[in-house]
Amino acid sequence: MSIGTTIKKLRRNKGITQEQLAEYLGISASAVSQWESEKSCPDIYQLPILANVFDVTTDEILEVDIRNNEEKIKSIEAEAWELSNKGLKDEAMNVLNEGIHKFPNSHKLMMALADITFCAAFRCGSDKEAMMSKSLSLSKKVLDESTDIELKARAVSTCVDVYMRLGNGMEAERHAMMLPVMSRNDLLCQIYKGDRLAEHYKKFMVHEQLTNGLYYAECLADLNGDDGRALYTDGEKIKIYQKILDVYAIIFEDGDLDFFYQFPASVHSSLACFYAGENNREKTVYHKTESVKYGILFEIYDWEHEKTSLLFRGVKDGGWVKSSPNAPSSVIIQLAEEFDAPKYDFIRDDERFRKAMSDLRGYINK
Repeated sequence: MSIGTTIKKLRRNKGITQEQLAEYLGISASAVSQWESEKSCPDIYQLPILANVFDVTTDEILEVDIRNNEEKIKSIEAEAWELSNKGLKDEAMNVLNEGIHKFPNSHKLMMALADITFCAAFRCGSDKEAMMSKSLSLSKKVLDESTDIELKARAVSTCVDVYMRLGNGMEAERHAMMLPVMSRNDLLCQIYKGDRLAEHYKKFMVHEQLTNGLYYAECLADLNGDDGRALYTDGEKIKIYQKILDVYAIIFEDGDLDFFYQFPASVHSSLACFYAGENNREKTVYHKTESVKYGILFEIYDWEHEKTSLLFRGVKDGGWVKSSPNAPSSVIIQLAEEFDAPKYDFIRDDERFRKAMSDLRGYINK
């Protein structure tokens, strides 16, 4: 492909007329026409401006295969996420930095680096403030420059996460309000038909929204009002927690919660804490051992498992991101730390309690 043909293709992809491109460059429309008809070529100083207009690198304007570059970028991003999911954050960030050096205008690589840098900020010994600042800077660059709606939405989400961690709720809210109320998934419900619509309903509309609702129900139970007082009494919280567990049992009738094993683990842990405060031996032991059961199931579930429960048949949850190689999940680490709380001293002689604690620590020490 010649330079002139490349410029024509990039211009049309951007929806820009020859006159508009000429105006951006401060030249005549006839000069652009001359390039595209192969009668002349742009001056070298015009290449960076063209690259910015078309959101590409100068290499791409100089007849480099755009499709080949896209494949390389996709490969770099995939390699980085694979390393990150194994807990190899530094290696992942190095891969992305090298990729951005080769493809400086790749917003996909910038966004991946922003997200992985944000995750890496929470490792022990990390300079959290510096890493979150870098993540925020990259996200804002994507938000300001990219024309890809999905990338811009990811950038907004990461900005919100960073601002919340920095305690800047006002900026977090301002960025959150940039996103539309109606989501892509809602629109796709109007487009898809037959099997494709069924799969979309299962994975995104029913599975995602039901499980999100249960998670937020647990959050709601623990909320305080503006005056600092709990919104729900202890008795009401118990009822909410039990309702959450009941709904999980109903919608995952085959017990195939997979990624969502962590949430009953959390609910049972909260119930154990409450009953420990009442010195209720049997209920404390029951909920403590149940929290461990679900915590371990979360640790060992098969990422490629297809659910068999009626509503979600065939859905795969995928995996969770590790903080470091071979690290246990934060779920069982937190559960193990809770075992040391003095409030559980009154059941330390119970064999069920001791076995649960031993099982849990066995996974941590593997």
